[in-house]
Amino acid sequence: MGKITPIFLAIITSFTANSFAFGQTAPELPQLITQLHDPVTSDEASIKLKALAANNADARRDLVKELPELISKTSQDSSQYNVWINSVQLAGELKIEETIPVLVSLFDPARYSRSALSTMFSRATFANDPVAKTLVQIGKPAIGSMSGILENKGKDQYTRLRAARVLHNMNLPEADAALVHDLQTETDPRVRSFIASLLQNH
Repeated sequence: MGKITPIFLAIITSFTANSFAFGQTAPELPQLITQLHDPVTSDEASIKLKALAANNADARRDLVKELPELISKTSQDSSQYNVWINSVQLAGELKIEETIPVLVSLFDPARYSRSALSTMFSRATFANDPVAKTLVQIGKPAIGSMSGILENKGKDQYTRLRAARVLHNMNLPEADAALVHDLQTETDPRVRSFIASLLQNH
């Protein structure tokens, strides 16, 4: 038998590992999606789905289809809070931009997490504001929607301030440009002052 080169061995090992991983995880997917819908099993399912979707295209594709409707459907039902919060967090952790429209529809009024002890740090990082935090995590694809809220003078002041903070926390040049653009025409003194202070911190 010819000598097996290290490169050939690495290719075979990688192929075998990937095939094994796919074979092990693919059958779990429908069950995990079902468990995500159940408040009792949702926490554990969300952890497994996050790990699975990071390396499995089928899992991510299923979540892209599943999460927007699931977030919307559970948002008004307090008994489904675990399902809702897990779905929102998955959308952020996996940067699923298809959830942006439903997240924007839930942005106002703010929906705070249940456990949260509000501090200056938690308010600044949206630790207790899952919708805003998820939009920050999704990042660039959400800039247009957040800019639209910020520039909408018909929105209440607090909502516009949150939108400005979301843009700031993205820490992206494009998001900062949106803040600068609004600052040029901003008529609310508090919003104008807040945006100026945010831009000074970048």
